[in-house]
Amino acid sequence: MSETAGDEPTLPLPPRSLDGLRRVVEAGRRREAGVRLGQRSLAILEHMLDNPEEATLGSIAAIARQHGVSASTLTRLARRLGFDGFKAFQHLFRVEVARGRHFYTEQAQRLMETTTEAGRTHSPGMAAAGHELQNLADTAASLDAGTVTAVRDAVLRARRLYVLGLRGCYGVAHYLGYYLGFIGKPVSTLGAAGFTLAEEISDITPDDLLIAATVRPETRLTVDACRMAAGKGVPVVTLTNHYASPVREYGRHNLYARCDGPYYFNPVAGLFMVAEVVLAEVAAALGEAMIDPLGRREASFEALGIE
Repeated sequence: MSETAGDEPTLPLPPRSLDGLRRVVEAGRRREAGVRLGQRSLAILEHMLDNPEEATLGSIAAIARQHGVSASTLTRLARRLGFDGFKAFQHLFRVEVARGRHFYTEQAQRLMETTTEAGRTHSPGMAAAGHELQNLADTAASLDAGTVTAVRDAVLRARRLYVLGLRGCYGVAHYLGYYLGFIGKPVSTLGAAGFTLAEEISDITPDDLLIAATVRPETRLTVDACRMAAGKGVPVVTLTNHYASPVREYGRHNLYARCDGPYYFNPVAGLFMVAEVVLAEVAAALGEAMIDPLGRREASFEALGIE
């Protein structure tokens, strides 16, 4: 990645994660100062980010053949990104794909290291607030308008909406499913008490839509549900916090939220923000058609004295 006089790199190089690499690619697409990547290089990087397992297993020669370039081209690309060579670049993918076996203990260790740093000026709680603000800013910057529009249209086309989020992601799924119910379509929020996911998803059809939220380390049932739905021809929308997530393989449309922080839990403000973006787009597209289903909801609230 070259720099011209007066240009300062907009992102740290080499990137330390696939999320960081994705931000470099996005900056390259926007032709930001300090980011000099050609269209072929950007296409190669995007393909590798969308297929991280493939990127970890292939040799430099095999990956070069796949993209119709020489091995030396990939080496030069890795060096422009700040790596010593292609092996160091490929190691980034291998680390990300391998992460997850000891997620909670590793995150707790990061938190302990952070809270015992000499010269720390903020409480852990205020530090968490700062991390979430950065997560929200990064999530907003990474949103792709075309993908958001495609998700909106998929929601509007679907006969029935299925929203899935298990364990720590259930809150996001419940929030999104609850407010999607206001638009007048039947909505099933999966994975509630009783854990009857197999029964709940058994009747899903290609006319429906599955929206699945999951974060590292992914819940295996969420991945399997996405695989099963995609195998039946059902369009799947994924909401994840990293580009190596296994559910992205099954997503027709993939949304991303940054959920970073040195905690034993995944910060999820970014996931909620993306859910709100989808809800706002759907509401704007429906316009006046929202009035009748909203009126029916309000009548139920009034009859039951809920509000």
